Amino acid sequence: CDLNTLQLESGSFIENDLRAYYSDVLYSLKTQTQEGYVYALIEHQSSPDKHMAFRLMRYAIAAMQRHLDAGNDQLPLVIPILFYHGMVTPYPYPMCWLHAFSEPKLARQLYGGNFPLIDVTVIPDDEIMTHKHIAVLELLQKHIR
Repeated sequence: CDLNTLQLESGSFIENDLRAYYSDVLYSLKTQTQEGYVYALIEHQSSPDKHMAFRLMRYAIAAMQRHLDAGNDQLPLVIPILFYHGMVTPYPYPMCWLHAFSEPKLARQLYGGNFPLIDVTVIPDDEIMTHKHIAVLELLQKHIR
């Protein structure tokens, strides 16, 4: 990263439901190999938060969305960092947002790779008809263009 391009960004994000939430500090800096940015999102926390990893993920996604809204066409890397200085030590909760799910292994399978894709454009109608109750929906999706 090019530290000469380090720039403080607004850490305030507004969600669709108009509730504001804030990250403590958000910096951007250019990478040495691309014109994109690496956002270092830094959050200071004095008390443990069971859902901190999820909160950091939300902040990171909000920073990515802002980057896209600014006219960029690729997602920036966002590095969430938590500085914890609370009384309970060590920090008692996992920092992987996938561990906040009741089934972390299933969450990793679902959110850690490609999302399921059903490309009906490449499935012949005869094969779709064998899908019983879902066939009507699939045919509708295929031919609605």
